Amino acid sequence: MTNESDQLQQLVEQLYENEALTSALSDESAKILLTWGEQQLQDGSESSMEYLEETLAQVQQVMRTINRLVEQQVDLNETELVERLLKLVEQSNQLTLQKSGQSQATEGEKEDA
Repeated sequence: MTNESDQLQQLVEQLYENEALTSALSDESAKILLTWGEQQLQDGSESSMEYLEETLAQVQQVMRTINRLVEQQVDLNETELVERLLKLVEQSNQLTLQKSGQSQATEGEKEDA
């Protein structure tokens, strides 16, 4: 295993070891969410460690939000639920924008080479 692969694996392990990200979810739901989070990191595997760490932080934020939503769903009225879902969408959009920016930077580096 290369050093980069080891570093990526360590970040993935941080997702799986952080019970606060999935504590309110069933095993099946937790597996779906963790698989999604791992995929977000894998998608950036060609990127710098700094980018991967930023991605990890954003993925964890989205996962915590989902976990809290599931935990509090019974106590939320419709308006509160919509507000929380919109916040989740904003967080997800930030992750997408970061990926888009990194893809463009990576393509530019390849063209320069």
